[in-house]
Amino acid sequence: MSTVDLTVRRELLYLTKLLLSFLLIPPQHSAAAPESEQLIVFVQPNKSPVEDMFRERALLEIRNFIRTSRFVPQGDKLQRRENIPVWTKGRSRVWAPLKVAPVSGTRPDGYNHDAFVAQALKGVAKGFSKFRIQKEVELDRADRGFYMEFNPWLSEDGTLFITVVVFSQFDCKTPVYSKKS
Repeated sequence: MSTVDLTVRRELLYLTKLLLSFLLIPPQHSAAAPESEQLIVFVQPNKSPVEDMFRERALLEIRNFIRTSRFVPQGDKLQRRENIPVWTKGRSRVWAPLKVAPVSGTRPDGYNHDAFVAQALKGVAKGFSKFRIQKEVELDRADRGFYMEFNPWLSEDGTLFITVVVFSQFDCKTPVYSKKS
């Protein structure tokens, strides 16, 4: 018998023992019921070079994916959106809701946030070459999107600075792009 066969047999024996131990040991009941969102991952200590990386990075990404994927439209039900830029690309579409934050820094006298947002969105829409503002659109699972956030800051000398932040549809906490101008 070769070394490979012995290694495979040892691994199968270990896996069989592990599975039997779960089947033969009665479950322990605790006072509190487990969370329905609990993720259980079995890792064989010192057997994989990715173990530490998995614990440090992948678990956080998996938790974030589970948290955000609950809000992504599922099934055949269409998701209705209003007044958002949409780029039709073959049979799918790319959508990009825009958010304009209130002006920070030195606000001018008579500042009207609603008027500023309307003018800002109109300016952003003029800059699009493929996106078109849709008054109403129904999106399905094949459609993809991202969120664009504009944060304006006005200096005392009247210079307007804008920070643009772009988020993935799957992660609204960590930006995929950020630019200050």
